Amino acid sequence: MPKLRPLVWLAAVTFALWPHPCSGQFFLQPSDRVVLYGDSITELDKWPLVLETFVATRLPAHRCRFFNVAWSGETTWRSAGGTIDTRINRDVAPRLPDVIAILLGSNDGGYVAFSADRFSAFTTGYRNLLAKMSYACPGVRFTLSTPPAYDDVTREPSFAGGYNGVMQTYGAYVTNLAAAQGHRSVDMNTPMVDALKAVLPVDAAWAKLLIGDRIHPGEGMSLAMAGAVLTGWNAPGTVTDVRLSASGTVTASVNASLTGVVATATTLKWYQTDTCLPYPVNWGDRGSDLAATYSGFMDNLNMERLQISNLPASRYHLFIGTSYVGDFTPAQLGAGVNLARYSTTPMYKQAWQVYQAVQARAALFRSRWRALEYALSPVVSQPTMDRAATAMDDVETELAQRVWSLAQPKQQYYQLVAF
Repeated sequence: MPKLRPLVWLAAVTFALWPHPCSGQFFLQPSDRVVLYGDSITELDKWPLVLETFVATRLPAHRCRFFNVAWSGETTWRSAGGTIDTRINRDVAPRLPDVIAILLGSNDGGYVAFSADRFSAFTTGYRNLLAKMSYACPGVRFTLSTPPAYDDVTREPSFAGGYNGVMQTYGAYVTNLAAAQGHRSVDMNTPMVDALKAVLPVDAAWAKLLIGDRIHPGEGMSLAMAGAVLTGWNAPGTVTDVRLSASGTVTASVNASLTGVVATATTLKWYQTDTCLPYPVNWGDRGSDLAATYSGFMDNLNMERLQISNLPASRYHLFIGTSYVGDFTPAQLGAGVNLARYSTTPMYKQAWQVYQAVQARAALFRSRWRALEYALSPVVSQPTMDRAATAMDDVETELAQRVWSLAQPKQQYYQLVAF
């Protein structure tokens, strides 16, 4: 065992699975430009899309910009995309970041038992990376994530302690480095491991698919990853919290404004305008369903509560706008229903449009960065490059504005009808 192993125990007791967002202001400020820097786990753009969509739907007035410049095979000290200096000066600094979120470490350990030499390269490289980024981007705020989980839960570890134990040692260093330098830190490893442990007894086959090759998380596990960052950023966990009685009395309305409430013996109707939208979990994907449910993402970061007490009938239809949401008993409604679990609501459908727009914007940015700026710059004249880059920037900006426009909540008409 390496001497730093006790730090893992410190990290384990410091962080818990899905802690409720801390009290305090959301880490991102309005109009922040966020650069995501990492390896193939980030380059795949799964958890970054969750992150951007969540911020757009939950804080629609923030209008933050996201730029994923991750590169497959990246370590703290080496990149397939050029030298570290090249990466910073070409890929990071030109985005004028207010925030840089770093997720590294998976490749640094070499997927072998702990090596003091590899660890030394990782720690030296990390300090050097932060120093160079700070110099190139004055005033930037950092979020340092511990290395993500290597799946030693659904499969036997390849050696004593497992590769995820190595990642935990690396993660303890990242946590301490962030504290020493005054940066925000995020424990991404623990929520991922605990999600695997929670899903395994429910669906063992799908638990293995959450990180199919033990390294690269799928769509479902990306919820746990982005959720860890959002929790570390003090993201608001409540979409809305609306509570009424059968008589039409509104007892609570968090992030929502209710008007025109009308109650009869068999119906309850009202208009509702929310301040934000739910995150649109892809409920058609089994991995997303399992991860969202068993990681705590829904309860802690995606609660769109509707609670109605003292209903006299035995069953009710719920309609929102022209959409039929579902049938509910008084007991279900009395306990509170999380509407974010229903893909039939107008709010979910609108949020899904936001997600699709985020995908389009991210794909356009990647084309501008990797295809134009990186691949073609050596063979295309600078004037042509400048014109093409400007045109693509204009398109990317327009797509970002479309994301923000689609994320603006709309008034909805609710109808609860006894049957």
